[in-house]
Amino acid sequence: MSDTNWRTFLEDFEERFINDDNEEPEDHKPDRAKPAGGFYVVEGRLGRYNGPGGDVSIPEGITEIGNGAFQNCDSVTGITIPKSVIRIWPGVLQYCVNLKEIRVDAGNQRYCVIDGLLLERNGMILHSCPPTKSGVLKIPEGVTEIGENALTFCSGLTGIIIPESVTRIGWQAFALCSGLTSVTIPKYTTHIGAFAFYRCTNLTRVVIPKSVVEIADRAFADCTALSEIQADAGNPFYCVINGLLLNRDGSVLYQCLPITSGVLVIPDGVIKIADGAFAGCRSLTEVIIPGSVRDIGWYAFAGCMGLTHVTIPEGVTSIADDAFAGCTGLIDVAVPKSVAYIGSGAFDNTGLAEETIQAIYSQAKETELELMQEPFQWPGFPGDEEK
Repeated sequence: MSDTNWRTFLEDFEERFINDDNEEPEDHKPDRAKPAGGFYVVEGRLGRYNGPGGDVSIPEGITEIGNGAFQNCDSVTGITIPKSVIRIWPGVLQYCVNLKEIRVDAGNQRYCVIDGLLLERNGMILHSCPPTKSGVLKIPEGVTEIGENALTFCSGLTGIIIPESVTRIGWQAFALCSGLTSVTIPKYTTHIGAFAFYRCTNLTRVVIPKSVVEIADRAFADCTALSEIQADAGNPFYCVINGLLLNRDGSVLYQCLPITSGVLVIPDGVIKIADGAFAGCRSLTEVIIPGSVRDIGWYAFAGCMGLTHVTIPEGVTSIADDAFAGCTGLIDVAVPKSVAYIGSGAFDNTGLAEETIQAIYSQAKETELELMQEPFQWPGFPGDEEK
């Protein structure tokens, strides 16, 4: 699957599962007159830019650059932000994949540009990096937070130097930075957001310092080359056992290394398999789930194409949405009577017969079989279509 298709998938994923407020304003309707320059503005909010691209100057008077305003604007190479802008939605500039330069009017009281990066005026929050940046990027000293989607699509970056001042890494902060091979998380960082390193396909090693108190679900989703996760022995919240990232008491399993193959035994004592914990582990042929497990999270085993048989032990009560979606080799699954809830799409796009899926849902006390308008389709990985 091409990078373009993956970007389309990411956009669809955000719209379907994350963004509930992503509708275009009323004047985006095709039967309305197109404003001059391609700027669609409602009450000071730039909702969409559909202009010719190139070096774009946002008109003075606009106060907000809304979510999706520059979505799919591949032709935009430069953006000038006027002094009137006081709010820029996270990641709004990252869809301009050919963006080379961001400029901010010197009179803007909210934002500034330092070393080509868009930051909060006080220099503490990094909001955006032009996606065409390449090589090793040094984030300025004094930055305390790498914001949501701040470096999404920066595929040319081979290294990131993160200063020790950084305490938070936001949602999808480094998503699709496919050139990164390793990342050193600073010793004072406390939070790593969901999908923070989503599909950093060349990332091989990550070290979790003792300062980290929260790693949100799927922080390392689809990092297909990830072969090592380390957690500082002094971290009171996380540990690594046999390559698996767990909470310190071993009750929650957060991440299995995507390169894992063959048979994997989940440690006894695990109660919850977190959202996306095994997603994309396509070389796994069998997972032995202990009787301690009670909950199987959203997307937990999605895309595990090598799985053919799964036995869910007695005691499991919940199987979340899309838990086994895209397990195309799965032809047999045993679901115990203890399962009270099965989420929508839990067995979509598998090798299971339709009557088998219906039977599984019928035995659960509560399901969401009918909630999804369309079945979830696991997007696969680049090269899958050639196999």
